[in-house]
Order: sequence, then C-alpha cells, then structure tokens
Amino acid sequence: MNNLYIVEEQPNPSADYFLRPAIKHTKLNIINCGHKDLPNQETLNGAIFIFVRYIPHEWAKLIEAKRNQIKEIIFFMDDDLLDVKATRRMPLHYQFKIFSLATIKSSWLIKNNVCLWVSTSYLQRKYAAWNPTLILPTSIPSNDTCKVFYHGSFTHEDEVRWLRPIIEEVLKKDQRISFDVVGKKETFKLYKGLPRVTVIHPMKWPAYEAFTSTYQGQIGLVPLMFNNPFNHARSYNKFLDITRYNAVGIYTEKSECARVVEHQRSGLIAPMEPQVWVDYILKLASSHEERDRLLMHAKHKVVELDLLAKESYSNIDLL
Repeated sequence: MNNLYIVEEQPNPSADYFLRPAIKHTKLNIINCGHKDLPNQETLNGAIFIFVRYIPHEWAKLIEAKRNQIKEIIFFMDDDLLDVKATRRMPLHYQFKIFSLATIKSSWLIKNNVCLWVSTSYLQRKYAAWNPTLILPTSIPSNDTCKVFYHGSFTHEDEVRWLRPIIEEVLKKDQRISFDVVGKKETFKLYKGLPRVTVIHPMKWPAYEAFTSTYQGQIGLVPLMFNNPFNHARSYNKFLDITRYNAVGIYTEKSECARVVEHQRSGLIAPMEPQVWVDYILKLASSHEERDRLLMHAKHKVVELDLLAKESYSNIDLL
C-alpha cells in the first residue's frame, strides 16, 4: 500500500475542515507529519504528499531529490499565500513566515509539477492558470470529548504546580480529554507544551460568574495542599460551583468539600496522591453514565445544603 503524507506545521483547522474529510475514504496509508518529521527515504516510492499551507525548506530539498520516485505532490492553501501583496496588512513576523514557507516556493511548485488545491472560488479564479482543485470545508464531527478543569485563584499556585504532571499523564493516556486552568503568564509557561490545554486569564467575580453561566466542563478538580495553612479555612463553595456547571468534582480528603460530598455518590474524594487523581480522572472521563449518576446526587446534595444555609440565617441578628 502506498503512503499518503500530510505535512502540516501542527494540527490545525485547515487540515481538519478541508483535507481530512476529502481523503477520508482513500485506501492509501495516511501518515501525518510535522515540519520536523522527515520520512525515511525508503518509503517515498509511489508516495503522495499534501503540504498544508507551508513547505519547509528541508522537505523541499528531500522532495526535489526524490521527485522521480514520488507519485504526486499537492499544495493546499486556504489563504492567499502565493501573492506577497496579499499579506501587506499582516504583522511583519507573519508576513515573513508566509513569504519564507509559501510565497517564495512558487517557482519550486511549478518546477516540481505540484498540484494546487484551494479553499475558495476566489482563489480558484485568481490562480486559474494553475488549474487548481477546489476543496470545500466539511463540518467537524463532534466526538465524545471530556473537559477537565481547575479554576483556582492566584492563591493556589502550589496546586497548579502539583497538578501539572497529573494532567500531562492524563492527556497522554486519553486523547479525548482537554484541560482548562486559570492562571497568568507563569501558568502558561508551566503548561506550555502540553496538548489540549487552555489557560484562562483570571477574572473579577462578575465576569467569572457570567463566563461560567454557560461553561461546559465535565470534571472539576479541587486539590488542596494542606501544608499551606490558609487552605484549612476554605469552605465547600467549589462543590457548589462545579455542580452549577453540571460537572462532577474530585475533591481532596479532609477538606470541607469532602465533608459534604459522599464518595462515589455525589463526587469522588481523593488523597493528595498523584496516581489516585490520574486514575479518578480517567475513570470519570471514560463513563458518561457514571458522571450523570454522580451529578444527579450532587444536585440533590446542593438542595440540602441550600436548606441548611437558610436555616443558619435565623442566627443572624441585625439591629
């Protein structure tokens, strides 16, 4: 079976909306490559290459050296990448990137008899001399993804660092999981390099309340490092938050949340042992039914806690 190489800088919407649906039913062996993932030269005989937006220099050299072995080369663009005038209003660093990885390769495309695929009728008309193929976008099918989140404030830097290796392992073991964490530049640097991680900038309460009113997450994390004395006084409002998001929580044992959450009924209670948290996250992510069951009981518990809070108001004596 011949190989079909998709060469892209990194996973991107250009390939997911346009290319992968177009080649979904091919009988070729599809190999996804980053710009640094040069293939073994022994695999090039009869191969097809699709370059997504850019043609890295090392790939261009390899293709040219082995052109007589390669069946077909395709260049796909969903922006006007071959006309230097089209990028004049773009930031300078972006202009340079497009020029060096696409625009300057125009003569190389012609020399190596590269087929042009484009995303719009505008590009098809503009580059009619190339006889381009129009590829239209297809909706990306939704899959059974699971968002894990930790919405701690700036006072939870210890917990943010503690979670980092846990999240790394979880993301490696389950490709459907993504992770949201609240933090500033330091948090971004800490989690940089991990796939499917979003760092949310801290917000004032009114903005955060509005943001979370439509928030869609499935598993909320509430680790607490008790070597920080400040954490001993924290209440169980994170349980109320997570349930309000229609999510299920994993809470630290001996915390106030653990006092009101019944383990494996309205949430999960875990010691501060990283492997336990990894196992619990993966367990919840793998079962939509289990999350629904825990969430149902968590909502019943919130009703009980609201009644308890209302009773406590009778102790308030305002003159």
